[in-house]
Amino acid sequence: FLSFGLGFTTDFAGDNRFGLRSTYRRTWLNALGGEWLTSVQIGNELELFSELYQPLRLDRAGFVAPYLRIRRSPISVFRDSQRIARYDLTRSAIGLDLGSTLFGERAELRFGASLGNADTALDTGEPSLPEVNYNESGLGASSRWDTLDSRYVPRDGTRLDLNLFSPQSAMGADHNYDRLSISWTGARSSGKNTLVGRARFGSSFGNDMPYYDQFSLGGFLELSGYANEQFRGNEVAFGGLIYYRQLATLTPPLGRGVYLGGSLEVGSVRDTIDRLTESKTRFGSSIFLGADTWLGPAYLGLGIGGEGDSTAYFLLGRP
Repeated sequence: FLSFGLGFTTDFAGDNRFGLRSTYRRTWLNALGGEWLTSVQIGNELELFSELYQPLRLDRAGFVAPYLRIRRSPISVFRDSQRIARYDLTRSAIGLDLGSTLFGERAELRFGASLGNADTALDTGEPSLPEVNYNESGLGASSRWDTLDSRYVPRDGTRLDLNLFSPQSAMGADHNYDRLSISWTGARSSGKNTLVGRARFGSSFGNDMPYYDQFSLGGFLELSGYANEQFRGNEVAFGGLIYYRQLATLTPPLGRGVYLGGSLEVGSVRDTIDRLTESKTRFGSSIFLGADTWLGPAYLGLGIGGEGDSTAYFLLGRP
């Protein structure tokens, strides 16, 4: 299977991200249902990902999955509400996961090890943080439960993700820390009305993480009204409630529907770099017009932060 996609997002305040993506998937490589997935993205976010997914049984109760990932993306640095620098972050990893699928593939568990590297280079602005080249080889684990009927504009279902990453000095890593993130999304609908709840928690258990790997908040539906990834810290807690009403139905293959909605959000990042941002609880809200299209989700929205900040957003596809 060969597929193509695009993604574009802007907050009309200097953060623009775009990418063109191509994905190749080869199924039934062997009698156990092995698959090979490769995706390439070009733009100001570059990515190459390739994974060989090899079940050990036909029911996929166990599998092995060696993979390769190389990604370059922009990362902004803010002092209070002002963007003072932008860095290019390049991360590469080669790894092997062992895992299992459960409950008819609605759930998946993975454990693995990877050899990785992270490199930051100043693009524009004030050199407020050092440029680094870190070995981040380590161990990881993840679990997922997913019954959502749509990843980006869900009307029913639940998704729960848990991810743990731990660079290990015994494997050559330059820093030791444990990074745990938990995210939940639940959607319920009645007629044309949908209510979506979201929550996210993250912790490094008191350890300092490199700035690029700290948890971020800010942007559309992630503290609307503030810039994308404006706040970073070693601890994060976030909750949001989204309501939207279907205005029209799109005919396949154009998409599923057009929606008008709004959101309320609250979140905090703690244990921040003191000279850059203050650790405290912040609020956000938004109103938006959205659509679930064959190109992916499309949103035009206005966000208002709890401190009076306001930002417009436009998103198309998955950048």
